[in-house]
Formats: sequence, C-alpha cells, structure tokens
Amino acid sequence: MGETLIEAVYRECLEEIGAEIIVKDLIHIREYIGKNHEFAEWDSDIHQVEFYFLCYLKDSNSGLTNGSNPDSNQVAVEWIGLEKIDTVRVYPKALGIIIKNNIKSNIYIGDVK
Repeated sequence: MGETLIEAVYRECLEEIGAEIIVKDLIHIREYIGKNHEFAEWDSDIHQVEFYFLCYLKDSNSGLTNGSNPDSNQVAVEWIGLEKIDTVRVYPKALGIIIKNNIKSNIYIGDVK
C-alpha cells in the first residue's frame, strides 16, 4: 500500500532476487481463479490479479541471490530470458507461451490454464 505498481515491482525484485531492475511497460494482466486450476485442492478460494511487466536487470553482470526478503519457499533465483521461457516449468502451462508470443501486446489474458 502506498506505492505504485512500478515501485512495487522494483522493490519486490530487490527484496527477492537481490538485484535492481529497470521496469518498462506493463505487458499483460492475468486473473488467477484457483478453483479452475491444477492446484484447486489448495487454491480453490484464491482469486488474484497479476500484472506482468517487461523488466531488465540494471546491471547484467550482477549476481542474483535470494535477496534480503525471499519468499518463504524460495530456494534459488534464476533470470530466464524470454527466448527460453518455454524450456522451464511455468504455471499455468499456457502462460509462458502467451508471454513469449505476445511480448509487445498489452493484453488482458484472463484466467488462462
């Protein structure tokens, strides 16, 4: 509360990956309605709105760490270029493909699976 989305993205990256970033355009807005997904058993009461920004590392030579305030289940950090997003596990599965193929589009992608 009290910060813009861009400020929040910057702060979250600093806290969770220990690196400064340059936040560019908002490229996608996605809803996640837990009851519709593979983790419905745990997430059936979750409904969240996710904002996806195009970002760059401020110093491409800086090493990534877990940062000063990582998520409780976070074990490591890895920066993955968009050209490789389809080689990693993304939830939901369709999201990586949508992001890779529509990087220049500002689109509402809804509750994709």
